[in-house]
Amino acid sequence: MPFARMGRHMVEKLGATIRLLGDPAILDANGRSQPVRGHQAWALLARVLLARAPLDRRTLAAELFPETVDPLGSLRWCLASLRKALNTADCLNGDPIEGRFADDLDIDVLRLDRDDFNIEAAGPLLGALEPRCSPEFATWLLVERERIAGIVESRIRQETIRAMSVEDHGRATRLAELGVRRSPYDESAHILLVKSLALAGRYQAALEQVEATEAVFVAELGEKPSAALRSAARRTISSPPSGISRQAFVISLMQSGLAALSAGAVDAGIDCLRRAVRDAEKHKDAHLTSRAMFELGAALVHSVKGYDDEGSVLLRQSTELARQGAMQPSLRRAFANSAMSRR
Repeated sequence: MPFARMGRHMVEKLGATIRLLGDPAILDANGRSQPVRGHQAWALLARVLLARAPLDRRTLAAELFPETVDPLGSLRWCLASLRKALNTADCLNGDPIEGRFADDLDIDVLRLDRDDFNIEAAGPLLGALEPRCSPEFATWLLVERERIAGIVESRIRQETIRAMSVEDHGRATRLAELGVRRSPYDESAHILLVKSLALAGRYQAALEQVEATEAVFVAELGEKPSAALRSAARRTISSPPSGISRQAFVISLMQSGLAALSAGAVDAGIDCLRRAVRDAEKHKDAHLTSRAMFELGAALVHSVKGYDDEGSVLLRQSTELARQGAMQPSLRRAFANSAMSRR
C-alpha cells in the first residue's frame, strides 16, 4: 500500500472518515462504520484532535477516567480501540499523545473552514453523548461545543447570504431554516429566513413567518423583534414593510422628509416628500395625495431656492383636492395646523 509522510513518521493512507459533529462515527474508505466501544473512547478522540498542543497520558487519564482503578490502563485500552477502528498502528501514540493521522483521513471537526464542508450536516460536538468523565473534561466539552456551534452558525449565515446573492433560493431558504432551528431566539436568523422567502417570491410565507416570530418573541421574551424583521418581508427594497398600511408608510415618509428639512438636510427631505407624493398617487389615495402635495409644495416654496413655481403648483393642486371634498375634515385640520406652524 502507498504511504504518506507526516513529519518523520510514515502513516498508511486510509481514505477513512472521522465524524465528531453529530453522532460520532469512524467510517472506512468504503463508508462502513467501524465499531468503537464506550463513550470515553470518543471523548478521548475529540480531546486529542482539538487540543492546541499534545497532551500527556497522565493528564488525559485523570480527565477521562477519574473513577477508574487503573486510569492509565483504561486510556491504553481506548487508544488501542481507536487504532483498531482506524485500521492502523501508526497514530495516537507516544507520551504526550500525538495524532499523526493519515493525510487523506477526513476529520469533519478540522474542516469547518473549508468551502467544501457540508455545513448542513454539522451537529453538536459528540452529538448527544455525555461521557462520564471529570468536571475538568465536562467544562472543556461545554466550551468546545459552544465554540464550534458559533463557527457553524456563522458559516450557516455566510452560506445563506451567499445563496441569496446568487439567487439559489432553495438552498438559501433551507439554510435559513436550519439557522432558525439552531438559534430560535436569534432575531438575525429569523430575518434571513424571512428575506430568503421574500426573495423566492413566497411573500405570504414570509409575512406568516414574521407574524409567527413576533408571537413567539412576545410570549417567550416579553417583547417584539425589531422593525428589521418585518422590513425583510418587503417585495422590493423600496416597498413598504409587509403588514404596514399604505397610509402609515406614506405618512412616515412625510414625517421623515420634514424631519430632514428641520435638520438642514434639504435634498434628503425633498426626496422623501417626493416619494410620499409618488406612492400616494400610485395607489390613487386622494387624501394622502393632497396632504403629501401640500407638504412638498410648502417645502419647495420655503426651503429650496428657485422652486417656487413648482411649489405653488403643488399647493394649488392640494387646495383644489381639498375644495373638491377629497379630504376628510381631520386632514383639513392637519393642513391648517401645518400651515400655521410655518408662519
